Amino acid sequence: MTLTGLRNVAHRVVLYTVREELLGSLDGVEGGSLTLQNSDSVKASGSLSVTLTEPVDWLGVRVMPVHIINGIDYPLGMYIPSVPQERHTATATSVDVKLLDKLTILDQVKQERPFTVLKDTNVITAVKSLIDLAGEKAVAITPSSATTRTDQTWDANTSTLRIINDLLGSAGFYSLACDRLGNYTTSPYVLPADRPVARVMYDDRQSIYTSDFGVEEDLYAIPNKLTCVSTATQSTPALTSIATNTDPDSRFSYPRRGIWIPQRVDNLEVTSQAVLDAEAKKRLVEATTAAMTLSLTHAYVPLALNDVIEFRNMKADLHVRATCMSQNISLNPTELMSATYRRVVTL
Repeated sequence: MTLTGLRNVAHRVVLYTVREELLGSLDGVEGGSLTLQNSDSVKASGSLSVTLTEPVDWLGVRVMPVHIINGIDYPLGMYIPSVPQERHTATATSVDVKLLDKLTILDQVKQERPFTVLKDTNVITAVKSLIDLAGEKAVAITPSSATTRTDQTWDANTSTLRIINDLLGSAGFYSLACDRLGNYTTSPYVLPADRPVARVMYDDRQSIYTSDFGVEEDLYAIPNKLTCVSTATQSTPALTSIATNTDPDSRFSYPRRGIWIPQRVDNLEVTSQAVLDAEAKKRLVEATTAAMTLSLTHAYVPLALNDVIEFRNMKADLHVRATCMSQNISLNPTELMSATYRRVVTL
């Protein structure tokens, strides 16, 4: 399943009930697009242009766009359609439908009063309970034995999604996302350098990217020393972790610069010293990898945010591994997608 060479492509949009039971295909889809952004808490959005062949109860359905490449289905996620504005002519009714990430549901559910998760509560159990309380059932989350180190309290009107991501961050997990099948998903955070390569993109006879691509570097104030300090209570002292860049091959390291460029982050909620150590290294890696971003246009491939590619362009003398940070996907499978990738570094 290399997805190189000639492709026979098609596309369809599938409708489901709000309980995600299959209804059938949506006819009359004329176009649309999806945008995914890793830095956003609600990571995806999109749109559909549809000429209706029959009425659709938009409040009672969910939508899954699907690319079909060489006879294989590639789902693009499960979305909530907003109530569209209809346009009527003598012969047809057309609509532009906004597609909302299922994370929107959790983002819109607000706490009516201050909300507390008690010390020694299993983090993943608490996260699943919050998703269930919001009425959502499709969950694919990696179990964990991590428990809260202190009582954690959020103010009234805090969103369920914010609470969930705070809890996941305290246990060293990725922020919550929805996968291509619409499942709420997360797993323990893995440093980009330790992730497997999900896709190779070389400038060879099987190349899937265009010759026009961008490389951007942001070199301002990149730290080589990062200190993280946890929250503390009267009975639970603060934890401290320091991550440093001493890699002589890194332009931003202490050996190369000869000075420390420090940053400090306070009041982090973590479940253990090991999680704080991993968080300090994660933040230092993220601050350093912001130095190079690739902007590529390429044929559709089923990459998720946070997936790692290996990229090579001999003309530009560039051969790097990079993490997928954003995607723009046309719902016309004959069109190319665009994406940004952040260079992977090892500290």
